[in-house]
Amino acid sequence: MVLYILRHKIVIPCVFNKLTGFYCPGCGAARATNALIHLKILKAFKSNAAYCILMPLIIFYFLARLTEYLFTGENKIDKAIPKKLLYGIFIGLMVFGFLRNIPFVPFKYLAP
Repeated sequence: MVLYILRHKIVIPCVFNKLTGFYCPGCGAARATNALIHLKILKAFKSNAAYCILMPLIIFYFLARLTEYLFTGENKIDKAIPKKLLYGIFIGLMVFGFLRNIPFVPFKYLAP
């Protein structure tokens, strides 16, 4: 099933975009994932730059959490992440979502 989706480039439509006509911060994430799987970094960045920047951090978080769980059986990683960092990422994503809907240069290049 996954190979069929990747081969024929079937993407999941964004409900927010379909209802409002605006791009959400996640629009283009499926295309970016497809491009990253095929090692097309620039195409992935064009689809969703925020996703490409955050993906290595998310992967590192899950690997660190898995490693800690396997060795200690506990979850101390979540307590070690500062809340200000999470709030900053959230605010950054909201600003990214706002900017990618501005149809003027240089912001129009943020749209998927």
